[in-house]
Amino acid sequence: VKKFKLSKLLIVSSLLILALFSLSGCNKTDAEVPEFSNIKGDEAKKIINENKDIVILDVRTVEEYNEGHIKGAINIPVDELENRLDDLKDYKEKMILVYCKSGNRSSKASKTLAFNGFKQVVNMEDGVGEYNYDLVK
Repeated sequence: VKKFKLSKLLIVSSLLILALFSLSGCNKTDAEVPEFSNIKGDEAKKIINENKDIVILDVRTVEEYNEGHIKGAINIPVDELENRLDDLKDYKEKMILVYCKSGNRSSKASKTLAFNGFKQVVNMEDGVGEYNYDLVK
């Protein structure tokens, strides 16, 4: 009877250890965390001027976008981005400059894009509020 309990305990322990190892495989290592660049508003203006092929993505709400945005920007609110990645599929290899009001939403959006295979994601970390250039309505 003791032999049976001991072998049962070993089997249960082994299964628990195996489960822990397989669950730890679900966590991203530092090498697997999607990467993107962070820049300031002045750098963004320079990149926009130098790169005519850049995609500019405004991840603010539609209302915020309509109040004023960077010329040529596509508006996809951050809360809709994951469901609308197909709208951007043609731009996976192009540079995408992502911005919002302060940099929080654009950082989240930049991670989403990088995680989904977009190769050249650039986040305007200080937001459009620090972009000291004309916005269009």
